[in-house]
Amino acid sequence: MRALIFFIFLIAFDMAKALPDTSYIEYASLKTNWYEEKGRIVEVSLRTGKLFFDVKNRIVGIDNIKYHYEVVKTSEWKGITSLGFNFVLPKGWAPEEGVSWYFDGFAYRNKHPVPLWVNGRKIDVTPIRAINHDSKVALNNPMILLYSKADGLIGVVDFGYDEELSSYDETTYMLISSEGIKF
Repeated sequence: MRALIFFIFLIAFDMAKALPDTSYIEYASLKTNWYEEKGRIVEVSLRTGKLFFDVKNRIVGIDNIKYHYEVVKTSEWKGITSLGFNFVLPKGWAPEEGVSWYFDGFAYRNKHPVPLWVNGRKIDVTPIRAINHDSKVALNNPMILLYSKADGLIGVVDFGYDEELSSYDETTYMLISSEGIKF
């Protein structure tokens, strides 16, 4: 009997090791900056960064900045909101092109679903355009959120323009963890 209990313990321990850690979800990025003078691109620079979700402590981090986030879970909505990153889906969300919704200053709209290879797996994702109209979120740039009903948030593409520096930037954060944050 002891041998059987010990064997069950070993199997449970081995299975627990194999389960993905979804308490910390990480995305790696490549940021591209284009600088212009007199309407011409004069310099291009690249740098890396990261986006992460510490699910246990409800923290979202964008490069070196961290924000506490709130979970939205009502009869109508599911997602997260913070001063740095918002993403909220309507309950019953479907990955159909053209579906749109508005939540807390953000307008969202589904684009045409596409297959995407991520971490050696083919994942069906729905690009969701997110535009900040009047939210007080730090990231004020238009974004494309790459979301999969089965695998969660797979990637984020952030677009920006700084008039003072005459600089365009585009940052693509792609999932490097085994699963994305899910709602």
